Amino acid sequence: MFATNSIGGAIHGRLPTTWLWGLGIVAVWSSNATSQGFQNPQARFPVASVSTSLRPPRERVLPIQFIENCGQAERSAKFTAKGGGLAMHCREGGFGVFLKSRADLVQSTCVEIAFEGASPKTTIQGEDPDTTSFNFLLGNQPSQWVAQAPDARTIFYKNVYENINLQFREQDGHIEYDFVLEPGADPSRVVLRFDGAETLSIGEDGSLEIKTSAGTLRQPKPRAFVTSKAKNQKEVRCNYLALDDRRCGFQLLDVCAGDSIVIDPGLEYSTYLGGTGDDFGTAISVDTLGATYITGQTLSVFPTTPGAIKTFVTGGQDGFVTKLSATGTALVYSTLLGGSSIETGHDIRVNNLGEAYVLFNTASSDFPTTPGSFDTTYNGGSNDLGVVKLNSAGTALIYGSYVGGSGFDAAGVLALDGVGNAYFSPVQSNSTNYPTTPGAFQTVKGPNYTTAVTKLNPSGTALVYSTFLTGAITDNVETLAGGIAVDSAGSVYIGGTTRQPKYPVTPGAFDTTFGTFGRKGFITKLNPQGSGLVYSTFLAGDDNDTYLEALAIDSDGAVYVTGGTLAALFPVTSGAWATTLPASVSAFITKLDATGAFLVYSTFFGGSNFDYGYGISLTPLGLAVLVGYTDSNNFPTTPGAFDKMFDTSNNVDGFITLLNFTGSKLIYSSYLGGSGAQDECLAIATDSMGNAFVTGVTYTPNFPVTNGAYDAIYNGLADAFVSKIDFPVSSYGSGTPGCNGSHVLSIQASPNINNPSFSLFCGEAPPSSLGLLLVGDTGLPPGTDPYGLGCDILVDLLSPAAFGMDMTSDASGGASLTIPIPNNTSLLGQTFYLQAVWLWNGSCSPSPYNLSSSNGIIVIIVG
Repeated sequence: MFATNSIGGAIHGRLPTTWLWGLGIVAVWSSNATSQGFQNPQARFPVASVSTSLRPPRERVLPIQFIENCGQAERSAKFTAKGGGLAMHCREGGFGVFLKSRADLVQSTCVEIAFEGASPKTTIQGEDPDTTSFNFLLGNQPSQWVAQAPDARTIFYKNVYENINLQFREQDGHIEYDFVLEPGADPSRVVLRFDGAETLSIGEDGSLEIKTSAGTLRQPKPRAFVTSKAKNQKEVRCNYLALDDRRCGFQLLDVCAGDSIVIDPGLEYSTYLGGTGDDFGTAISVDTLGATYITGQTLSVFPTTPGAIKTFVTGGQDGFVTKLSATGTALVYSTLLGGSSIETGHDIRVNNLGEAYVLFNTASSDFPTTPGSFDTTYNGGSNDLGVVKLNSAGTALIYGSYVGGSGFDAAGVLALDGVGNAYFSPVQSNSTNYPTTPGAFQTVKGPNYTTAVTKLNPSGTALVYSTFLTGAITDNVETLAGGIAVDSAGSVYIGGTTRQPKYPVTPGAFDTTFGTFGRKGFITKLNPQGSGLVYSTFLAGDDNDTYLEALAIDSDGAVYVTGGTLAALFPVTSGAWATTLPASVSAFITKLDATGAFLVYSTFFGGSNFDYGYGISLTPLGLAVLVGYTDSNNFPTTPGAFDKMFDTSNNVDGFITLLNFTGSKLIYSSYLGGSGAQDECLAIATDSMGNAFVTGVTYTPNFPVTNGAYDAIYNGLADAFVSKIDFPVSSYGSGTPGCNGSHVLSIQASPNINNPSFSLFCGEAPPSSLGLLLVGDTGLPPGTDPYGLGCDILVDLLSPAAFGMDMTSDASGGASLTIPIPNNTSLLGQTFYLQAVWLWNGSCSPSPYNLSSSNGIIVIIVG
């Protein structure tokens, strides 16, 4: 099995198994290899391969075929290949790559890649022949024509170097190649020389970039695997090694802990989603198995699956509901939903049975409804809400209902509780007869545009409650919903934007003063009956506009919100990441405590131009992940980010940012987009491991997509996209609670090499007590007590690499520990498992040995 990235390779083989890891405390040891690469030519590899691919600059991916040279090409070429914006030939001693510039579509640049010091015994042959053959009519002399030149799916170079072979193949529109190392091979023999290139450089992400007059040929960072005689495979560290400005080789570093470790944070997968017209992804949800559910709007011949409820657009625009596989490589199901007029899917949630709940905007009198649902009749006006619940196969509605009045009702946001009640809010409504229920908080509204909170029962047949959220019914100003969430007790949290000076706020809330004019953010918590406010507060700072676009809550009831603000006096907290407005419009992220009375943290966020937060979600550690879009060429990014460069030819890029526990530092921050046009990240969901799933819209034909993605082709003027981002830190297990409740172990800074400030925080510990931070290179299954300590231990204490570090809690039961990570590249890509264990004294006995433990954290050291 070969693992690939774009022009590069994979290394398969067996390495020494005695290794120790440590965060600058325990060194990496080996009996016959060092962190500087393959220093021992006698090291044996049962089988190894280095894998990589050729990617042209900004070209659409097209099919690539390998054709035997039967006289149609120069004599030195044994095989040729063409497609995806480049052409190549395979010859003895190397291969050539021909690039087309975008300004001149004729062949303009050739880069010859030579195998320096290659064996003269190299042979080249095609393997896995295709049934296709090709005819070449060259000139006007039939004697020069070539008939039935055979095609092959792979090209195999045997004995490029001693015991080292090379294989070319087409993979998802790119040319992939693998160096395959047999027992006794010395990978330091592999030297690639790039003749015809202007410069050769290795990027911060480990990719190899070959600059030419026609553009840049990019070879992403190679991946390497070793395979034992028992056919057990593990990934090992492999980098490009620059020898000079024209030559490079490969460098093996350390064995990674575990199998298939992702070395750098970045795109786990990324795919287009759309048809020939305009498509927008507006909301995303993820189930327990990692499959994603996306909704939005389409004007396209949109991809649907057999058994879909609707397969073609009517009325000019329909909503869609698509379930994408956990690997991002295939559609599980995809269907359109709508009537004879215009629809948009606005929000989506999925329950633990894989049933999707979707909130639609609909202007159709024949939007799909089901018998017995709450409302099967369009209510008039220019728009209604449509609420549907799909079966797990995506082939039928469990229920479908209208919700609205006789005016304009625009769909907004959706939440779901554990028993299947759906909670939703219109972005805005001007229907005085929007349905409300007796005893609800507010049942009457005036002429203004306002929002509401509506709870629909699990069968979709009746409202549990429905209430307006507005102020004085005589004021003709709008209130708009931006985000909604529900806690385990059934209390609803709603955030949004209002111009209503008399929007209802509660005594003791964080901010009860509207000011003079402008738009203000608000956060409101409703009781479980929908009959009253638990708290309600403004969030603004001054009379300049603040827009609140998204909301999330944690298990303690703290609220996290994001949006955009023009307010220089927007409330921020001491020590926050940014305490002054960095631009005319800045994104923000604010955490409000569970009582609604004070800010836990609040910070501006962005660069020196326009920045806007559009979606927010939480990892299991309680870390906030923010997505949105930016026009700042100095938007803050972190080391190891997937994309650190703003495309100056583009007026908007998407972004994704992970903040630490206190909002004071960035753990991960990256642009997300292509070049030459606009990209917007519009929604985010996170899974139980803290992976982030993002959807939005892109206008770029070179939006970053991954090998094997469901759709690697830009399909129209605007496409939806779905991207999965893995972060360098994730949580696993839950530990054993102490007397104050569960411990939450969280990191406070990104785990980068040469980071003296890497630190952790653990809460709910015994006050003024001593604990131990366990560190190891191997984790244990959650829910077990392998050592009989009376608490769940998640770090393998028997591993030679395991060690402990003292932690001391303060009087309130909080504990911080700083672990400086040295500037040691041998740590790059290594994985560590961490957990805090606490000893309790006095009358409290959380376990037979008075021990409690936190969740575990998996940390990958990044560059």
